Amino acid sequence: MYLTKLAFPMKLKGIPGGREIIKKDLKALGGMCYEEKVVTAVFTLTALAWVTRSFFLNDFIPGLDDALIAVIGGVVLFLIPAKNKTGTIMDWNTALKLPWGILWLFGGGLALASGIMTSGLDVWIGSLLGAFENMPTIIAIALIIAMMTILTEFTSNTATATMAYPIVAVVATTLGMNPIILMVAANMGATLLICSLLLHHQMQLSLVQAM
Repeated sequence: MYLTKLAFPMKLKGIPGGREIIKKDLKALGGMCYEEKVVTAVFTLTALAWVTRSFFLNDFIPGLDDALIAVIGGVVLFLIPAKNKTGTIMDWNTALKLPWGILWLFGGGLALASGIMTSGLDVWIGSLLGAFENMPTIIAIALIIAMMTILTEFTSNTATATMAYPIVAVVATTLGMNPIILMVAANMGATLLICSLLLHHQMQLSLVQAM
């Protein structure tokens, strides 16, 4: 609302022919088939379970967590038979098309961050920074951004950011700063390089199209 109404208000009230195109595409899609309805129902129940787990589901199923709910939702799709094709709603050939590399990357980063916090490595690193208690905020932010930018040249941006967050939080506590400040700086340091590369790539495409 802020971007479209205040910061960059749109002068056009509507795109000529846009509504007709959307109606045409919706009509071409047709109604929801049986398989689509099943997927919608399973996903809705899974989302409701995530939202209500801490309120009352754990009272009936102790130990139930978000990961287990997601696994149950996925397994259910493998069990429900389909009507418009042979087999079940979800099959292994479809599952193989999932971006497993990204899933492993996120999961590995979260596991690494959990290991750092559980082992006490973050506290140990924070204890080594006693000499920097009087460091100005602007210098701490600059160092964090520089460190993250250098690290992400050799490692995954997501994994590095996830690993660095608990350490940066302890560093901020040691320096007597709000952890959010340094954590945002770490996030910007990890993602700013990607943004600049994407912008550079987009500029190259624009130049090629202009030529």
